[in-house]
Order: sequence, then C-alpha cells, then structure tokens
Amino acid sequence: MPDDYTSATGGSLKLKGGPGVKDSKIDKKKKKKKTKPVETKEPERTDFPQLSLSPHSSQAHANMTNPTSRAAATTSPTPLSTLIALTQAYAEQYMSQPQFDASHDYRHIERVWALARLILTRERALSPSTPYSAEIVTLAALLHDVGDRKYYVPPANGSEGAALPPAQDFLLRSGASAELAERVQTIITHVSYSTEMKTSPERMAELLKTHPELGIVQDADRLDAMGAVGVGRCFAFCGARSAPSGPKDSVQGNAGLEGAVGHFEEKLERLVGFLKTRSGRELGAKRAERLKTFRGWWQEEMGEAMMGET
Repeated sequence: MPDDYTSATGGSLKLKGGPGVKDSKIDKKKKKKKTKPVETKEPERTDFPQLSLSPHSSQAHANMTNPTSRAAATTSPTPLSTLIALTQAYAEQYMSQPQFDASHDYRHIERVWALARLILTRERALSPSTPYSAEIVTLAALLHDVGDRKYYVPPANGSEGAALPPAQDFLLRSGASAELAERVQTIITHVSYSTEMKTSPERMAELLKTHPELGIVQDADRLDAMGAVGVGRCFAFCGARSAPSGPKDSVQGNAGLEGAVGHFEEKLERLVGFLKTRSGRELGAKRAERLKTFRGWWQEEMGEAMMGET
C-alpha cells in the first residue's frame, strides 16, 4: 500500500511570550488529540459446504436441484484459493473410502497433482500463447478419480441420487461457477485411457483445443501408471482385485503375478504413444523403458524358474 500518512496531532503550534521568554509552549486549548480509527476484522466465513463423501446424499441432491443455490454458485463464486482448499480436503476424504486401494488413493492424487504442476510449468515456457488455467489443472488433477466406475459403490437406498457427476456436483455445492464446474468435469470425463479408446481422434483433438488443460492432466495421470511407480501400482491393483469372486482378466486381477506383468505390454507400455504434451512425452519415454526393463527381468527369472522345474 502507498504511504499516505499525515500529521497525527491535528493541532497547531503557537509561540507565547516575547524575546525574553526562554521556552516555546504548545497552546493546549487548540491542541486536539486525534484518535486512531478502530480496526474491524471481517468475520470469518462459516458457511462452507459440508464435505459429504457421498454424491447421492439428500442434502447434495437438494442443493443441486435448488434453482437459488445453482444461481448463487454461478453469480457469486467462491474465491479460487478457498475452492482449491475445499477440493483438496474433499479429495483426501473421498479417496480414503474403503473401496479404494493403494493403486488409487490420495497419494496417487498428490503425485498426479505434482506431475501436472511440473508439466504445466514446462508447457507454459514452451508455448506461452496457450491459455492454460492453473486453477483448472489443479481442480481436475485433485478430482480426476472422483466417480471412477472401477470403485463405484451404489448408494445403500438403491437410488442413483444426484443427476450430475459427483465431482461437478461437489464443485457447484462448494460455490464454483457453473462454467468452471462444467469445464473441470469435461476434463475428468476424458482423462482415462479407456475413455480415449472410445473417443474418435477428431473429437479428442477438439477437446484438447477447447480444454488445453486436458492434455496436462491426462499426461500426469498416465505418467503415474508408468515407470517404477507404475510397476508398484499395477501389482497393488491386481492384488486388491484378486478375490475368487472377482473378474478373471489381467487388468482386474485373478490372473496372478503373470497377469499383472502381462498388463504392462497390453496397456502400460503403450501409454507413451498417447501422451499429449512435449513435456509428458519426454518424461514418459524414460518410464516406458523402465517398464520394458522390468518385464525383461521378469521373463528372465521366470524362465530360470521353469528350467529348474524340468
């Protein structure tokens, strides 16, 4: 702030007496004491939405269907710093639910968020004219696994509840504008590799043009499925899905350790060809080689074990 300070006395100085007077005194009658204005603090906001883990709660549905609440979310958005803090807390609670495992937990969210920030910084330097939004990158990275069908648990009452996806519903209830919530949800919907396989190249190119943050969050999520971290996550996922009643394909488990390693070649090593940013491809090339190296070690050791059996 600029320094606009003035005299704090508010009074005037008057000299009394003549040449024989030794001291000059202040005219006390004219001296006025100016009191400092009392600083008032803005009351802390206490009306933040409750962080409900279930997108199907009756309160969430009521907020979503209330025209007044929806209009308020559009015209009076929550400050982005507050919205990001709320989203971070919500994501941590959401990913702590019992149906998630070590391959998809809040640590995964933190890694994707960190990788997204790294890629964003590098891409901005490479392409200053691209209108990336750091806030959209952050919100999409934090919420990209909210509503993941692999871990979906139907509500206890059998009702599908809110018509909106849970991440979009949360953002609206937290005070995000309708436009921001929709943009973030579009990115979340198209982050996954399996969704891209069902999307035409033309449609994906259009989405990347209108939502440039999509490529950054896609790459960050896919990088976390590659390299040494990807090896650990693949084994963790297949191990968590190895119950006798579970599906019997390599992705879902039940194919044993061999099935997990088979998933490297089926999908994980291919991810490098579907990275969208230059920075992501540079990071992905190293991680893809680490997957191939590990698979080579695996095949070598399995071959030795088979030789011992004969």
